Amino acid sequence: RIIVGEVIVGEVGPAGLGGGGARGVLTYMADPVAAALSRLNQTVEELGALAETYASSEAWPQAIASLISPLAAPATAAAAASALSYLSEPAGVAENSHNIIREAGGIPPLVALLAGGAESVAAEDAAGALFNVAATSANKEAIREAGGIPPLVALLAGGVESGAAENAAAALWNMVIGCDVNSDAIREAGAIPQLVALLAGGVESKTAENAAGVLCNMASGNTATCDAIREAGAVPQLVALLAVGTESGAAENAVGALANLAIDCDVNRDAIREA
Repeated sequence: RIIVGEVIVGEVGPAGLGGGGARGVLTYMADPVAAALSRLNQTVEELGALAETYASSEAWPQAIASLISPLAAPATAAAAASALSYLSEPAGVAENSHNIIREAGGIPPLVALLAGGAESVAAEDAAGALFNVAATSANKEAIREAGGIPPLVALLAGGVESGAAENAAAALWNMVIGCDVNSDAIREAGAIPQLVALLAGGVESKTAENAAGVLCNMASGNTATCDAIREAGAVPQLVALLAVGTESGAAENAVGALANLAIDCDVNRDAIREA
């Protein structure tokens, strides 16, 4: 989970190579393409195994950068995005990989893939990669400057069952932590009603948990955003997430969101009591 002031990176949704993140093979494609993707998959697996030991080596940036150009080719875009996400996960090496992806020019092509929409495997994987990459302050800014916020918000319309929406909400969650500029940009892009709609997924939904996390961080110290969240009908939905108890990540995020909404705002306190 991701809470206020703390960032986590990890595996993304169910898309990727063969539906298994960066660990499967697109066997349904034409044989030469499938063979090439199989080789890419094997290479990524090998790099993942080497990550903790060799991520500080001079060759590591070259390995990560080699996955940037395939983002531009339709046949390899989803595979490359999934691979970048996978290679930015290992503990102890993630931040280095995130910075390499930015420095190698990887953020604009990842943002471009989001335009494929919620039904696109490439968009889902790109949103997952941006979720991991957005863990660092410089990358939060770079994603915003590359125009990443509006297409991430657009992916939320895929709904609670959408892997693309789940990954987009996770990316927005990381982007808003410690960054008021991004919080304002996300609000202005129309995200709040869509985030509130995702809360309906309930306590078992990772998408709802991510959406509650975004709202929790957006509501921190921002009166305009707090008002917008209340006006979008979030309070009853957040209260409903509390029912499962303290073991739920969704409930934890809902508690944080409600706490932030209640700070110095009698209107929100009344709404929470009445819900």
